[in-house]
Amino acid sequence: MLGAFTFAIDLGVLTALRHWTHLPIAVAVAIAYIGAFGLNFALNRTVNFRSHAPVGRQFLRYAAVMVGDFLITVYVTTGLTMVGLDFRVARVAASAVVAVFTYSASRWWVFRDRPAAAVLAQDQDTDLDAVGDPVA
Repeated sequence: MLGAFTFAIDLGVLTALRHWTHLPIAVAVAIAYIGAFGLNFALNRTVNFRSHAPVGRQFLRYAAVMVGDFLITVYVTTGLTMVGLDFRVARVAASAVVAVFTYSASRWWVFRDRPAAAVLAQDQDTDLDAVGDPVA
């Protein structure tokens, strides 16, 4: 749902740029995409995945995913436009290509919960620190 919302923002900005500027399609796609990037990260982090992990590492991982997503988006949209497809249709087609990749990477890499064993190990370390080293 959030992806559809931020995609609508992306497509709206792209449409406005194509209507009111003479920017090349690749530049217009890039501007619209980057504008939606921050909004998408914030909404995915807070609403979709409800993450409370430190933001720095997640943002770096998300940025890595978005680089791949961005390159696919620009090349697919530009390529389909060059062969005669309307830029809006080309952009929708590109979004279909990257939707599964982006969601999967976000779900299982960027915003994933730590494995239960890691949480348990940290809890045990915290418990030992609170009471001191066990006496043999």
